[in-house]
Amino acid sequence: MKARSGTLFFSMVVLVSGLGGRPTLLAAVDLPAVFGDHMVLQQDRPVPVWGTAAKGEPVRVLLGDKVVASGVADSTGNWKLQLPPLPPGPVPDLTIEGENRIVLKDVLAGEVWLCSGQSNMRMTVSATPKCDYGGVVGEEKEVQAADLPEIRFFDGTWKVCSPETVGSAYAMAYFFGKKLHQELGHPVGLLQAAVGGSPIESWVAPSVWSDDLKRRSVEAYRPEYAIRMEDHAKDLRAWQEADGKKRRAKPNAPPSPEKYPANFSKLFERLIQPLVPYAIRGVLWYQGETNAWRSEPYRDLLAGLISSWRGEWQDPELSFLIVQLANWGQTEKYLRASGLWAELRAMQAGVARETPHCGLVVTLDIGDAVNLHPRNKPEAGRRAALVALATVYDRDIPAFGPEPTEAEWTAANTRVSFKHVAQGLKLDAVSGGFEVAGEDGGKFTPAEARVDGDSVVVSADGVKDPKVIRYAWKDNPEGLLRNSDGLPAAPFRIERP
Repeated sequence: MKARSGTLFFSMVVLVSGLGGRPTLLAAVDLPAVFGDHMVLQQDRPVPVWGTAAKGEPVRVLLGDKVVASGVADSTGNWKLQLPPLPPGPVPDLTIEGENRIVLKDVLAGEVWLCSGQSNMRMTVSATPKCDYGGVVGEEKEVQAADLPEIRFFDGTWKVCSPETVGSAYAMAYFFGKKLHQELGHPVGLLQAAVGGSPIESWVAPSVWSDDLKRRSVEAYRPEYAIRMEDHAKDLRAWQEADGKKRRAKPNAPPSPEKYPANFSKLFERLIQPLVPYAIRGVLWYQGETNAWRSEPYRDLLAGLISSWRGEWQDPELSFLIVQLANWGQTEKYLRASGLWAELRAMQAGVARETPHCGLVVTLDIGDAVNLHPRNKPEAGRRAALVALATVYDRDIPAFGPEPTEAEWTAANTRVSFKHVAQGLKLDAVSGGFEVAGEDGGKFTPAEARVDGDSVVVSADGVKDPKVIRYAWKDNPEGLLRNSDGLPAAPFRIERP
């Protein structure tokens, strides 16, 4: 198999003998890098295979020695064929033939998920040169137990999961895939595409952008830009004052609001588009930290991202799991404001609730008050897999924390009823993270809460006629509400009709 570079096509030209013995240039059949030895193909659905060749060149695809698809490269040198649905398990050698021959070995059929987002998705099982903040809870034990050859991950090339390779795997993706593999008994392929610090604007497809959405995104960025320029000025002064031998690279200024749109959709074009239309079951999305400062258009951007990616894959029911931001206690220090993560979590929950075939993964209690990249990715990945098993694979398992269904209001208190309570509700503290507000709806008072069956009764001294109730509406909330399976309720806010 010839080498290919990154996620792009590697053009190759060969010499063949034409009529009269004259050498003739002919482009060889080639594939995108996502097709390679050790890959996992999505089971039980048609699998597109595509690539480049010479204009009009016949191309055929074989499984073992059986031809399963054939066609001709079009006038631009592109071709696309389709494999029949494959059962889970080993796949015969996949051969692509044109004027040359590519043979792909050690191929499996199973469940394929695209895992994308920013640094908390990019965080690896172990610290690596490309991810110095990597390293999960119980790392040594997890690495030793990673002899799981039916789990494969793609980061430019396909790798078979083993103690030698798992350290460079995305931790969130790996523990998600590990749980799916354990429960389903099928191979799992994880397409990894995440970039630390990346805003959602870089990931949406170009089709999402309207003039109004571009304007809103730029305006939302302006206040952040002013703060970041203050920080840049301090960094620049420190750089100028540093001893020449100790001086690091000159700090770069943040992009101006006028230049901000230059990066819109760039990561989509670089990392996502080359994967289209590789057959996948769904997307695991963990992103939002960077947009907390500039969150006004985030709900529309996230909904647009889901819609646009489904459009790219031509699958309106493509499963999408949103990992809600974990708890973090440093927003005032770094973002100059509190409550920003709480507001963005509400946007993530709203999109998950209103979008078909979409699930929310709650990590509100497994973050880190002082570490932006919490190390408990084993539990975060497990919870994501539980949501997938319940919503995508129709497993009757406990996958969700308590969710409010209705509220009964009196002058003295509010009773909130829940579903997904399992064998009962539990409060981590007397307050349970609840707050109430009265007539003005803006001044919230910490409340006392008590469990009563499948309900929680909430009241606060000094608030005689509650109008609004909210739960866990902080960047780093404490005293959470859980069910008997230990899963926490996601933040919510309820207004009295």
